[in-house]
Order: sequence, then C-alpha cells, then structure tokens
Amino acid sequence: MFYLSHAVNAPSEHYRCGYVRSTFDDYGKPFNWNEMTSGLFHVHYSRKRPVDADVAVKHRGYWFYISNCDLDSKSTFNLVSELINLEIRAGGGAQIPLLTI
Repeated sequence: MFYLSHAVNAPSEHYRCGYVRSTFDDYGKPFNWNEMTSGLFHVHYSRKRPVDADVAVKHRGYWFYISNCDLDSKSTFNLVSELINLEIRAGGGAQIPLLTI
C-alpha cells in the first residue's frame, strides 16, 4: 500500500502546503514513482467532479479518482479493497494470518 499511495497524483499546492511529501533521487530531482507502480495503479485529480470515474472522492477542494477505462487501476483497487475486507473479517488486525500461500 505504501508504493500504491505514491501512484496518487496530487496538485502542486498540496506539495507546497506540506500535505504531500516529495521524494528525490540521488541527483536531487523528483523521484518518478510511476516507474515503481508501472501501470498497476493510477489516481488522477481534478477541480471538477470527474464524469468518467469508477471511484471518486472529494478531498481538500479536489476530486481524486480512478478512471472508468483504467482496468489495471480498477483491478488493483478491488484487490486492495478485498484484502482490507479480509483483515476486517479476521478481527481487524488480530494476530491471525491474513493471507497464507
């Protein structure tokens, strides 16, 4: 979930206000987290409510959403949702194995 959280695009004012932390590479340039999440998950933002969103939430004056045509992001979102539901059904963080292989 840590890596997926970096696949959320945020407006520049959220960086300036300190709502979002910037990560830099060894050369002092902003790190491109899209290389890490490479198509698995992508969250867009917009001032206006998105028309073609599968999931959308308004936060601090912006709409954050997953596009309805982004099948990979929708699948990843569904997987994470199911894992969270499994944890809740298992006792919400109790010392019970959540997933075994």
